[in-house]
Parts: sequence; C-alpha cells; structure tokens
Amino acid sequence: TSFIKYGPKGGINVVKNYKGAFPAIIRHISGKVDMNNEMDRNLEDFYNFGGATGYTHSKTIEEIEDDVNKAVKRMVSEGTLTGSLGNIGHNIVSAIESWNRVFEDATRFSVYLSSLAAGNSKEDAASDAKEASVNFNRKGKGSKGWDAWIFFFNVATQSLQKNFKLAKDFPVRFSAVAASFMMIGFLEVLMNALTDDDDPDSSYYNINPYMRQNYLII
Repeated sequence: TSFIKYGPKGGINVVKNYKGAFPAIIRHISGKVDMNNEMDRNLEDFYNFGGATGYTHSKTIEEIEDDVNKAVKRMVSEGTLTGSLGNIGHNIVSAIESWNRVFEDATRFSVYLSSLAAGNSKEDAASDAKEASVNFNRKGKGSKGWDAWIFFFNVATQSLQKNFKLAKDFPVRFSAVAASFMMIGFLEVLMNALTDDDDPDSSYYNINPYMRQNYLII
C-alpha cells in the first residue's frame, strides 16, 4: 500500500522501519518504555492516534466482568494441579497473542513512520497505518450477520474496496504491482515446466490443481 501511495521510497522506508519497530513494540508490551527514545515516543503517538487495529477497548461491561472473574479464579486455584495446568495454558495463549500483536503492530507502525517521513500529520499517518491492510475496527451494521453466513465476508469486502480505490487513485503504480504479482505466478509455472522431468508420476501437471494454484511448488 505504501509503495502504491508514495512510490518506491515509501515502500523502502516501510521495510527499513521494521528494524526499530520490533524492539519498540516489545518494550511497550513488557512495560519498559523509554520516553527519551524517539522511537518509543513515536510508538505512543501511534497508539494514541489510533494507528493500531483493535487498540481501542471495545469490550462490554459483561465481558470485562467475565475476564475479571477468570483472573480471580486462576489466583484462587493457584498452587493446585488444576490451577497450575490452567495457568500454564493461559500463559501460552497470552504469549501467542503477544507475538501476534508484535508482528501486526510492527507492520502498521512501520507504515506510520513511513507516512510521517512523507510529510503527513500524525492523524493522517495513523490513518495510513490502520488502512495498511484490513481494518478490523471497520464494520457495517450487517457485518456480523454476513460473517455468520460467509466466512471472512468483512475482510473480503474491505480488500475489494481497498484495491478498487487504490486502482482509481494510483492507476500506474497499482497496475505495476498487480502486473508483478501476475508475472510471479507466470514465472513459477514456466520454471516448473522447464525443469519438469519425463517421469509422468512426478510431472508438475499431475500435482493436484489446488496445490498448483495456491502454493509455490519447488
């Protein structure tokens, strides 16, 4: 998205920003934020201006109450076999969620920094970050109903809308990116066809069509 909006420089800046984004987010999650560090200050602005998807607390009172009751239950059962196993499972799930958040936020934070470097305000940079991929905070009135009938309906709809808008606003760079993805697929098929042997059992075209069309076959 940054490449299409701001050109090659914008895309390169996003990649470069990963180097500082990961440590800053890990410090934030572990409670070791250093406000003397410019990267940490930028990260706080990134969160405060809404650049991270899902950062805004949207739980109901009942959900918060349920979380508190579960935490109390874990503390009460601590020291027992059941409690110890439950705490281990909770810690594993929490660790997985934290790592997922690190990678999710690192991408959006890198886009935020790239947008700032392009001269945008903090508000606009946060908007760019949130729209870097699917914005999970954006939902219509019927999203839950449609998602119940069609898996990932909201994600698919947003992706289509985003691609159409990028194609309309930046037709040249969008076409270049789309053509590059098409070319990668073409080159993969060409490479496998050229390196295919004469054994019919191992022929590239005897591989399941679903596997050929959705995976990189080496």
